[in-house]
Amino acid sequence: MEKKPTNRSLKKNNTKKSNKQGRSSILLFIVGFIVIIGLFYVFFDTQFFKDNILAPVANINASLSSIILNLFGQGTTASGSSVISPVFSVKVETGCDGIEPIALFATAVLVFPVAFSYKLPGVLIGSFFLAAMNLLRVISLFLVGVYIPSFFDFMHVEVWQVIFIILAIITWLIWIQWVMRKQAQLQTAKTNK
Repeated sequence: MEKKPTNRSLKKNNTKKSNKQGRSSILLFIVGFIVIIGLFYVFFDTQFFKDNILAPVANINASLSSIILNLFGQGTTASGSSVISPVFSVKVETGCDGIEPIALFATAVLVFPVAFSYKLPGVLIGSFFLAAMNLLRVISLFLVGVYIPSFFDFMHVEVWQVIFIILAIITWLIWIQWVMRKQAQLQTAKTNK
C-alpha cells in the first residue's frame, strides 16, 4: 500500500526547500559581495586607478562644487581637486570623492539575486544620486569651513562619513523595494492573464 503525502508534509517539504534556497541566495550574495569588493579594492589601490579615475573624479567634484558655490556668491575657483576662495579652501581627496560608497552600493545591487534588467537602472540611478549627494557634502563642508570653521573637522569626519554610509544603505534598500514592487506587478499581470 502506497502512502500519499498529506498537505502538511507537502508544506513542510516546500518550506525546507524554500529555506535552503534562501540560505543559498544569502550565501551567494555575501560571497559575491566580498569577492567583487575585494577586486575593487585591489584595483582601487593601483596607480592606474589613482591617476585615471580618482584624480579626474576629485577634479570634477571640485569644479562642479565651485560652480554651484558661485551661484550663491561664494567667489570660488577650482584648481585641480581644490575649491578655493579668499576665505577658505577645501581639497577633495580620496575618501571624499564618493567613489567607495558608490562602489559598495553598485556591488550590492549587482550581486543581489534578481534579473539584470532590474540591476542596470538601480546602479545608474543610485550612483547618480550618491554622486549628487557627494557634491552636496563637498559644498556643505566648504560652507561650514567659511561660516563655522570650528565645526569643519566634526562635520567632515563624524557627520558626513556616517550620513554617506547610511545614504548608500538606504539607497540600496529603496532599490530592493522597487524591485519587489516590480516583481509583484509582473506576477499579478501573469496571474490575471
